[in-house]
Amino acid sequence: MGEKPVVYLASPYRGAIKQNESFARLAMTYAIRSGAVPVAPHLFYPQVLNEQKMEDRALGMKLGLELLKRCDELWLCGDEQSSGMALEEKAARKAGIVIRRIPTAEIYAVLLQDGIRQTEMGARDVFEQSL
Repeated sequence: MGEKPVVYLASPYRGAIKQNESFARLAMTYAIRSGAVPVAPHLFYPQVLNEQKMEDRALGMKLGLELLKRCDELWLCGDEQSSGMALEEKAARKAGIVIRRIPTAEIYAVLLQDGIRQTEMGARDVFEQSL
């Protein structure tokens, strides 16, 4: 068995931040269950950078794009693409990184199939809205 691919997870963040964070956690679980080694910068950089400050947001995006260069694939998660995701997709194309689009329904279907409960993921709001 070969090495597991390191995948950069991109999903919307701004706007409905709590709901978007919940969805990103579900996407990360989906990636783990799919046999990947996922990284989701939009889940950890906002823990130390202030998303409301333009310079911090710009720094978080810059750090994320550097991390993307070290990944095998970019997974665009969800049915919507934010402006940040568009930048990540453009950078991946430029670097020749494999890009995969993962619809919301696919993420939920795998989690339901595996019996993942929304309370386990801390994502009750997002998961229940999808049912």
